[in-house]
Amino acid sequence: MGKKEINKPEITVETFNRAIRTYQREDVSYLLAHGILKQVPEDEKLATYQQLVALQNMEILQAVAKEESHLNPQMFAKQSDSSQSKVFVNQCLMKFRKHFQYEDENVCDTLFTLACQCGCVGMLRFLMEQHKAEKRYAELGSYSLDILKTIKDVPSGSLSSDDLVRLYFSAATTDDHEKKLDFLAANSFDLFLKNSSNQTVIDLLQERIRQGKYPKNRHGSLIQIEDKKMLGKLNKMLDEKLYPVISRKTSKKNVYIGSAIACALVLLIIVGFAFSSGSGKNDNDTVSSTESVENTQK
Repeated sequence: MGKKEINKPEITVETFNRAIRTYQREDVSYLLAHGILKQVPEDEKLATYQQLVALQNMEILQAVAKEESHLNPQMFAKQSDSSQSKVFVNQCLMKFRKHFQYEDENVCDTLFTLACQCGCVGMLRFLMEQHKAEKRYAELGSYSLDILKTIKDVPSGSLSSDDLVRLYFSAATTDDHEKKLDFLAANSFDLFLKNSSNQTVIDLLQERIRQGKYPKNRHGSLIQIEDKKMLGKLNKMLDEKLYPVISRKTSKKNVYIGSAIACALVLLIIVGFAFSSGSGKNDNDTVSSTESVENTQK
């Protein structure tokens, strides 16, 4: 009994912080259960909660949620960029969805950013349903293709022409740009829409290339190359829109039909010529026979 008590951590902030730093999750849980958060100064709580999130333990965060009437979504920021960390934050955003103050625009903006970063489509759709963080929707093109696809869930009328052109530009200048533009085009988004300054995404991309404000290194050179490739793709798409051409499949079909018709015409001409020749020969034979009979009678 005495030995068991000796192994229990002392309930102090110093012990709590040390347990967090050394990833002693059991000690952290024990201290939380014994009300250690009441001893943590208010101006230190956010940093402490961010460290607790880094432990990636849902039971620990549930203990925090019980102590707080609302959670500050900033506690899920400044986490590792690893896929494991993103998955955990994704899960947290959905599990503690009811613990955020959606009346606060800053809270909604933070949730929007976190959801885009960790790929939490569920949180994004919830924000859209509530018409929250509407000014941020144009940023969807800057993130993954799966995040961009939520643009279909944006309430009608939420995006202006300026928003849409900004969305297209961000999609054209980030990773998976070709897949993003193909998705937008396939879903009837007008990629050549003009903003209030009478500019299309092509104009913005041309301006970016002309300014040449790329990092002075290999990475910057690669970005510039990709921008030029994307500009070429967009110009080609615009040409196809303005001057639609018959598809290759249809063209081949027409060639086959045309060839068949031509062959039939040639065959008809040959048959007609042969018939005419045969008819002329018969007429000559008839004339010759008639002349022969007349000569005999004479």
